[in-house]
Parts: sequence; structure tokens; C-alpha cells
Amino acid sequence: MRRLLWIGLGLGLLACVPNCQGDVSGPSVPLPWTKKVSEAPQKLQEVITLREPKKSLSEDGLACDDTSHVADKLANTCVTKELSCGQTIEGHTKGGVDHWSNAFYRGKACTPLPQDYDGPERVYRLVLPARQLADITLATPCADLDLFGMVWSETGRCPTEEHNVTVCDADVDTDGGHLRLFTDHHPQTYLIVVDGKRAAEAPFRLKVECQTRRE
Repeated sequence: MRRLLWIGLGLGLLACVPNCQGDVSGPSVPLPWTKKVSEAPQKLQEVITLREPKKSLSEDGLACDDTSHVADKLANTCVTKELSCGQTIEGHTKGGVDHWSNAFYRGKACTPLPQDYDGPERVYRLVLPARQLADITLATPCADLDLFGMVWSETGRCPTEEHNVTVCDADVDTDGGHLRLFTDHHPQTYLIVVDGKRAAEAPFRLKVECQTRRE
């Protein structure tokens, strides 16, 4: 009886050898992580495809080596020119004034963390009629330039650190900028400023779009 039992166990082990050692010709059970690994590249590609691409130079129409606006003359000791609703202009920070730096933008509450604005800036004056919304858009594909807007009614000079600026806003993103300005029942004068982080100098485009505010 005992001999028969040992013989039976031996035959069972012999029958198990192909499957117990992993028969590659037989059906395989997928590992739980295999599907996740194979799908990862496809999902990553979908994310990349859906992400909005940054505008190219050809789409912006700005050539980074264009220095034609470096020679733009100043209307006074600060402002380069007047802006108006519906206008689009091109400019270059080089050749502008160098009046304002980190201390000015921080002191006027334009931005809490100024970033080395030690180079030239271009300043434009925008007189908004009453009951207007104005969208100011900055295109700057060639360097990290930032957009500032502040209320300032004087025409003969620009503010310094000692002057009172009641309203100042900024867009310091790395890919252009946008500001929305408005007026109530009275017109308002704004200074629109393009300044570069770490003294960056580059061409840019400013666009002003206005609409009447509904009461």
C-alpha cells in the first residue's frame, strides 16, 4: 500500500513539471501592471496633443532681430506716444526710459514680487472715455517682458517713488500679458508700461480693444 502511494506521488510530480516550471507555449496570465505600462505612452501623447501650443514667431508676426522701433522718439521725458481704443502698435523696450525699477513697482502695489526691472521700459498714455472697458494685450515672443497699467493724469511728467499712484495693476506671466481697465462716468488717463525682467530688451506688440460698459 505504501509503495503504491509513493508511485502515485511520483507520477503527479512528473505531470506537473511542464506547467510548474512555466511552459511558454501555454496560455499566459497577464500581470496586473502590464496593461498600465503599455498604455502610459499613449496617454502621455494624448496630453501633449491636447495642450495648446505656444504661439510661434510667424503667428505673432514679430521678428526678434527687428530693431526698427528702437529709435522711436519720446513725446516727453517719459511717454513714447499716445494710445487709443482699437489701436495696435509695435515697439521695442530698448530706447525707452529707465525711470522705474523693483522699488517703484512694489511701492505702488503693482506687483508684490518685482523681478529685477533694471532695464529700459516703454511707456504709453491711454485716455479712456467714460463708461469703457479696455483690454490691453501684450505679445512678446522674443523675451520675458511684462505689462503694467496705472492711473496717472499728469501729462508733463511721469510718477516717481515719491508720487501717489492710486491704481496700478500688472501681468507678469512669462508669455505675454493682459490687463482689463475700466472707467465709470468720467474719463480716466492710464499709463501703459512694457518692462523686461532682468533688463530684457526685445520687440513687442500692444493691442487695445474697448467696449462700452453696460449700466
